[in-house]
Amino acid sequence: MMTLEEKADYFFKLAEDKFIRRGYTTGVHKIENCDINTGEVHISDNDGLWTQTYIGALCYCYAVTKDEKVLEAARRSMKAMGYLAKITGVKGFTARAVRFEGEEGYGTVVKRDGAEWHPAPNGECEWLGETSSDEMTGHFFGFSLYHEFCANDEEKEYIKEIVCDIVDHILENNYRLCDIDGLPTTWANWNPDLLNRNSMWQWEKCINSLELLTFLSVAYQVSGDEKYRNEFMHLAIDEHYLINAAQHKKPDGHTCHIDDNLGFLCTTTILRLEKDPAIRKYLLMGMRHHWAYERPEHSMLFNVIYGAYTDDVCDLEITAKAMREYPMDLVRRPLINSLRKDLVYDTEQERWGGEKQLKEALDMDARIAHNYDSNVFRPDEGRPTDASNPSSYLLPYWFARYNGLIEE
Repeated sequence: MMTLEEKADYFFKLAEDKFIRRGYTTGVHKIENCDINTGEVHISDNDGLWTQTYIGALCYCYAVTKDEKVLEAARRSMKAMGYLAKITGVKGFTARAVRFEGEEGYGTVVKRDGAEWHPAPNGECEWLGETSSDEMTGHFFGFSLYHEFCANDEEKEYIKEIVCDIVDHILENNYRLCDIDGLPTTWANWNPDLLNRNSMWQWEKCINSLELLTFLSVAYQVSGDEKYRNEFMHLAIDEHYLINAAQHKKPDGHTCHIDDNLGFLCTTTILRLEKDPAIRKYLLMGMRHHWAYERPEHSMLFNVIYGAYTDDVCDLEITAKAMREYPMDLVRRPLINSLRKDLVYDTEQERWGGEKQLKEALDMDARIAHNYDSNVFRPDEGRPTDASNPSSYLLPYWFARYNGLIEE
C-alpha cells in the first residue's frame, strides 16, 4: 500500500538505478527470468526523445517539490542532451544517440531505415544520424520545461544557444534537417511546399505543421528574438499551418501511435507558451479533435494534458485508477487476453491493413506498461526480456500534480 506520490518516488529511484546510461534514459533489455536486475541498458534510435520526456517529468516534479536530488538528475540529463546537440559537428543538427568505446555495437556501422553511426569529430564516441521529427519534438519539449522550471542564468544561455541553432538550421535548410552528408533526413520535414502542396506528405502535413509552430514558439521563449515570432506568424497564417494544426490528427484506425505521442507533446508545449487567445482556439480545436479520437486508448498522459488545458471531462477517474494499477515491475511479462469472451474488437484498422485489435484499451491491470507511442489495443502482448521506461508513469503523474488535477 502506498500513495501515488510514493509510487512516483519508487519509479524515480528505479529509473536512476536501472534506466540511466551516461545521463540518457534508455530501455532495459536482455532480461533473464523476468528479473530486471539481470538486464542491460539498451542504446536505441530514440534516446533523445525518451530522455527528454524523463527530463520533462523531473521538471514538473521539481516545480512541485523543489527536491534538489530531482533537480540534479534533470541537470545531468539536460547536459547529456546538450552533448547530442553538439557532437555531430554540424551546427544545429542533433544526433539521435551516442555510443562510446566498450558499449554495445561500438565500432560497427549499422544501417537500418537509413540510420547510420558516424565517428564524432573529436574522437570521443560514435553518433547516430538520420534524426527525425520524433527527436526534435522531444528536445523542444524537454528543453522548454527545463528552461522554465529549473535553469539558472548560465543554463538558460546554454539552452538558448542549442534551441536557436536547431531552429536556424531548419530555416536555413529550407525547413528540413540536413545530415552530415548535406542531404535532408527522411522524416524531419516541415517545408510548406511539401506539406501543403505535395500529396506524398498528406499524412505528415498537419502534425508536422504543429511541430514547427511549437519549435518556433520555444525558440521565441528562450531568446525573445522577434524573428522567430515573425516566422511563426508567417507559417501560421500565410501557409495556414495553424489551420493544419487544428486538424493534426488523421483517423488511422489506431495503427500509427508515434504521431499521437508527438501531437500531445507538441500541444502541451505550445499551449503552455502561447498567449494569443485567437491562436489558442485553433490549437485547442486540434487537441479536442485528437483526444476525442484517442479517448478509447485511456492514456494517462493524453487524458491529463487534455484536462489541464480545457477543463473538460478528461476521464480523470480512469487515469487515477490506471496510476493505482500501474505495475511496479516494468518487465513486459506476457499477457494473454484473447481467451476472454467479453472483448469487443475493432474493424477500422482493417482499412489500413492493421492487425486484429480491440475497440477499447483494457484496464491497466490487464496490460503491460509501455511508452506513449505504442499500441495498447492488442489483446495479447509482452516481451519478458525487456522492461518499459518509468517515465510512462512519472510524466503524467507529475504533470497532473503540477496542474492541480491530482492532489496528495
